[in-house]
Amino acid sequence: MEKNKKGKSDQVDLKQYQDPAGVTLPRLNFGLWLIKNKRNFFRLLVGILITISAVSLLYSGYSYLDYFLKGRAQDEANLLALTTENTDTNANRIDRSAKDISFGAVEVIKNSSGYDFVVQVENSNTKYIGRFDYCFIVNGQESPCQPTVIFPKEKKYIFSLANLYDYYPEQVEAEIKNMAWQRVNAKLYPDWPAFAASRLDFKFENQNFVPADDTGLSNKVDLGVLEFRVSNKTAYNYWQAPLNLIILQGNQVIGVNRYILTEFKSGETRDIRIVWPGLHQAGEISIVPDIDIVDDSVYMGF
Repeated sequence: MEKNKKGKSDQVDLKQYQDPAGVTLPRLNFGLWLIKNKRNFFRLLVGILITISAVSLLYSGYSYLDYFLKGRAQDEANLLALTTENTDTNANRIDRSAKDISFGAVEVIKNSSGYDFVVQVENSNTKYIGRFDYCFIVNGQESPCQPTVIFPKEKKYIFSLANLYDYYPEQVEAEIKNMAWQRVNAKLYPDWPAFAASRLDFKFENQNFVPADDTGLSNKVDLGVLEFRVSNKTAYNYWQAPLNLIILQGNQVIGVNRYILTEFKSGETRDIRIVWPGLHQAGEISIVPDIDIVDDSVYMGF
């Protein structure tokens, strides 16, 4: 290497370079390195973002799949449990608020078809409708249970017809099962008595009962006859209109029966004649519609 006249080398020592602006050589080298590797940094950043997105999509997919396979069913089960709990709570609260159905004495009526059991029940509540199944028990044996509904402040007879026994059944008891109370909705039925009257306005005329001994229908079979005229004075048509038929002597029931009017339309009048086996006495005739007037399915369209 040649030296100048003063004995110094002509090679420049870059480490001794000082930029007037204050930029050092290491910083210049680092900047150059960044520029040369900018594409690699970009690719690395894109790769990281793609990885994050892929992981997020996989996790979301797993979460949705797990929900549809397990979580959805669990949510429905939880909702059902919550709803049931609330319903049970409301039902229990209503049951505590409503007074129990009261019973009269069970009466046993013997006729040629067997034994009829009848008892009067009363709903003393003013704001509750009662629905229940009732049965009669004789010597620990239960008759077939039947459903019924009793409206606020209503008294009605419930009965079981033609029960067959080889002996006269004594100490017959009435039993209620599946008691359920429904509070009268004040918005739907602001005046319950008026609502009930408008849907149970049946007019009964020409009621006449001829006991079996006086009909002359047969000398061998006891056949009484009940005749009456019924008119539907309501504004509603009914698919079925069950009638409870009660014959009384004073406060004692001496005969019970049931007759169902089918497709009984508003304004219609029918003459009814019912053959009643085994009843030998006449008495006061009570005919009462037994229709669940809050059940929309009982009504026919116009």
